[in-house]
Amino acid sequence: MNSLTFCLITMGRQQFISPLVESLDRILGIGDFRILVILNGAPAEIAQTYLSWGEKHPNKVEILMRDMNDAGIASFLPIITQVETDWICFPGDDDVLDATFFSNWESIAREYTDYGAIATALNLIDSRGKFLGIRKAPSFNLNFSFIENAAKSFSECPFLWPGLIIRVNQIPTYAPSTRYVSDWWIGMNLIFGSKVHVISDSFLNYRVHELQESQVSSFSRKNFEALEHLGAFVSSETFTTWIRNLQSKEVVDFLEFLIKYPPLYSDTKFSSELVSIITKHVESIRSEPEIRRVAIYVNALAHNVLIHESQLRYISASIGTKDNELFGFNFNLIVDKLSCPKIKAIQTHNSANFPQLPTLIIGCLHSSKKRNTLVLDCINLNGEPQIIDCISQLATDKFTKLGIFQATVSQFEYSLIKKFRNFKYVLPSRLTKILYSIFRK
Repeated sequence: MNSLTFCLITMGRQQFISPLVESLDRILGIGDFRILVILNGAPAEIAQTYLSWGEKHPNKVEILMRDMNDAGIASFLPIITQVETDWICFPGDDDVLDATFFSNWESIAREYTDYGAIATALNLIDSRGKFLGIRKAPSFNLNFSFIENAAKSFSECPFLWPGLIIRVNQIPTYAPSTRYVSDWWIGMNLIFGSKVHVISDSFLNYRVHELQESQVSSFSRKNFEALEHLGAFVSSETFTTWIRNLQSKEVVDFLEFLIKYPPLYSDTKFSSELVSIITKHVESIRSEPEIRRVAIYVNALAHNVLIHESQLRYISASIGTKDNELFGFNFNLIVDKLSCPKIKAIQTHNSANFPQLPTLIIGCLHSSKKRNTLVLDCINLNGEPQIIDCISQLATDKFTKLGIFQATVSQFEYSLIKKFRNFKYVLPSRLTKILYSIFRK
């Protein structure tokens, strides 16, 4: 009922084998546990070390050998999904397991019998096995609504793969051929297709060192791969069915949370592209005007674009505006009380009030002089369209200064920045402070 396999897919790290197998030895002595070692193109001496160790546990350790290394998990799914135990987990070949956790495994498994996976925390250790005093928790948070967790799962991997214990029958029979996002992709399938419980306990000491697979490539390389495969997941039947079955308000909330949790770790090169994929897909399967409007708002904001609802007719032919509709921006606009009537009229027509959208205070020459208030030249602005354009431009500049929007510079401006970086080290400190004070304004 609660049998568990520890699946170790390894090419081999000789310096970490002893502490790992010693921890596995302790676990094998306390319950219905089995070990599956897949030697993934491991050198002969590494293979022999594992084979010799496996001979000590002939009924509990199975060792399979692959001549060629494969960095993804996809090719191993036919083996993994045929495991005969109820549960499975995937420790790394440089990790150390804690037998204390598994001495209580039966009661843990019985408590979460209706769940497809149990997500645990990780204790971080260094290359020598010394505790770093850090316990890393999964991103998936049971204190959040499912809608918020769903959006957040596109921002960062929701679970810590080595600390995730999965029911074998919940592992997908298919996974894309990916080097860096197998755990993320499977995690997404668990979130939208099963129930996952998160506990604060940890059964694994996770070793942090320079030879980790995650340390040998750039974030851009990983996020590019994530964009491809998570973008494909958005089109999957699993995600499509979930969006289709939500209430309208829930879809709107999900889209808004993409602002709070920008996808792909907020990587500016890829995040906005995934937002486009998500919002376009939502628009294609949900016809409600409110959902389509918010989808465009969120997509525009992800691309550093502020837009007023009166401008949506230039973006999407499927969204019309009626005379009795209230217009709004894709940011929360507050008009200073001392503004003149024609500026206050913009507030009257501004219906957008989304908790995840950024907020700005708009004033005019009649307003009180507050540092954070954008001042409109109300005397020379005539008509609502002109005022709306001015608000959009001033707000864009403000959000860029606040770091909400990514600043864009020309090649000439970039060369000046590089020269200043080099030059500032030879300037007198007093002059440097003056320059900083000027550019911060």
